[in-house]
Amino acid sequence: SRSGDGGRSWDGHIRGNDDRATSHSFEGMTVTGDGAVVMAWIDSREGPEKAATWVARVLDEGMRPEPSTRLGDDTGACCRVAVGRAPADAVAVLWRKVFPGDVRDMVLGVSRDGGRSFETPRRVHEDGWKITACPHRGGEVAFDGKGTAYAAWYTEGTKGVPSMLFAVAPTGRRFGAPLRVNASTATIPDQVRLAVNPTGAAVIVWEDATAV
Repeated sequence: SRSGDGGRSWDGHIRGNDDRATSHSFEGMTVTGDGAVVMAWIDSREGPEKAATWVARVLDEGMRPEPSTRLGDDTGACCRVAVGRAPADAVAVLWRKVFPGDVRDMVLGVSRDGGRSFETPRRVHEDGWKITACPHRGGEVAFDGKGTAYAAWYTEGTKGVPSMLFAVAPTGRRFGAPLRVNASTATIPDQVRLAVNPTGAAVIVWEDATAV
C-alpha cells in the first residue's frame, strides 16, 4: 500500500506475490532511486519443507508488481528477511539459509540493477550454528554513501554463545571478520536494527532479555 500525503491516507493495496494462497512471511522492502519498490519474503509455495527466499519489484509508484522470482533455496522458515538499498541502484537481501547438517548461517544476495537481477548469494560468515529448530532471529543490512555494506545478525556459533555480530564488506560483496557487539553472556539479544549514515557511522539497536 502507498501514501502520497505523508501517511494521512493510503491506497493501492496490491498483492506482491503472484502465486496461489500459501505461506508468504517475514518480509522486507526498500525503495530504489527511481521509485521502484523491492520486496523480499520467505515463500512456501513449493511446500512447507521447501521454504525459499523470493523477491519482486513493484513499479509505477507502488502500483504495478512485476512477476516474483526465487532468490535462494533452503531458507530458514522463521527468520525475518532484511532488505537494504545502496547508492547507484544496488539492493541487498539478507536472510538465514539452512546448510547441510542443519547449519543455519546468514547469506547476502546483491543486485546492481535495482533488483532486476541478483548475484549468487554469498555466506556472510561461517558461524557454523547448528540448530534443528526455528531460532526466529533475523538480521539487518545497510549501506553507506560509498556502497560499503554493513550487516548485523544473531548466531550462537559452534560454542552455543548467544551473540549479536556485526561485519563490514568494503566492496559490498565479501565481509570481513565480524565483531560481537553484545557484552553479556547471560542474556539473549534479539530484534536487531541497523542504521548507517552516508559517511559510514553505524548504529545498532537490539532487545536484550534473559532466557525466561
